[in-house]
Amino acid sequence: MIGTHTGMQGEVSENGIAHMPAPEFIEMMHRSIMDELVELQGKGARSGRAARDVLELFRPHVTREEAQLLPVITALSAISFSGGPPVAGAGEAITRFLESGLLQLEADHRIIRRALAEMKNVAEEEDDLWLYDVATRLAYHLNLEDKDYFPKVEMNGALFIGSMEIAGIQNDGGTMMGIKA
Repeated sequence: MIGTHTGMQGEVSENGIAHMPAPEFIEMMHRSIMDELVELQGKGARSGRAARDVLELFRPHVTREEAQLLPVITALSAISFSGGPPVAGAGEAITRFLESGLLQLEADHRIIRRALAEMKNVAEEEDDLWLYDVATRLAYHLNLEDKDYFPKVEMNGALFIGSMEIAGIQNDGGTMMGIKA
């Protein structure tokens, strides 16, 4: 699958961790869509307003997602494919993300989807193919995260946290497997 670390969707590493999306791919998708939304704001009144409404929701979501999700993906990928110890604080970051960060990002997606529905309506009424295309790509991006990325992070995070507990490894706010944050 495009945008994942080595391997195809559904493949797992030797330790049972599913292949994770590449953080660089997610960042690239965010930047591309955000850049186009910024440009679309300058279009006609309705199209520009629809793009601005989505951008006002998408921009803070991207900030949250890149601050919370991408470090977790990086940590889980490092654990999965290096075979070595996780980065310092990985357990804490993964636990925090699974307990609250994931719920916030999913809530963001629901709100953004409502604005996207309006953006698509405006695009159809104004016969604005560019606006429609950006709305469609952003909807695809949200679906990809909801249906592929988030479940993999949730599953892999739970496997990792569970394996720490089984091994009796403590996460004391930054010390993890002998590595101090």
